[in-house]
Amino acid sequence: ADSYIEKLARSRPAGDELFSVPKLKRAKGGAEFSIKHYAGLVTYETSLFIVKNTDPLLPELSELIGNSECAPLAALFPPDAKKESGAKSRALFSTTVGTRFKEQLGSLMSAIQATHVHYVRCVKPNPKSVSAEFDNALVAEQLRC
Repeated sequence: ADSYIEKLARSRPAGDELFSVPKLKRAKGGAEFSIKHYAGLVTYETSLFIVKNTDPLLPELSELIGNSECAPLAALFPPDAKKESGAKSRALFSTTVGTRFKEQLGSLMSAIQATHVHYVRCVKPNPKSVSAEFDNALVAEQLRC
């Protein structure tokens, strides 16, 4: 069976300079990968991710946060349709932090795919990243589509 890192590495295009697996970790079957972000290289540790996120999501906690007066917080835990229809859960705590994350991520991906997403592009004013200094050629190059 392939590890998550192996599957992730295979999904990247050949020659992708933004994704890497540290060579020592790869040789030992490690669970780390790195992504080169605009701010620098960031390494992610994936070992035990699922194990770490199997904590039960208590129904009382979900209900409490869902009834919050803070709208963005309440939106994270909308009323459960299964609970309202009277359906009983298969286990005492059938929802975990990990399953809730997967559900919300799936919902977000569906919303993104159904829309025409527009991104705000940050323009780097100069190679040194210092204030009040503009490299006109660099700025112009970033603004070309």
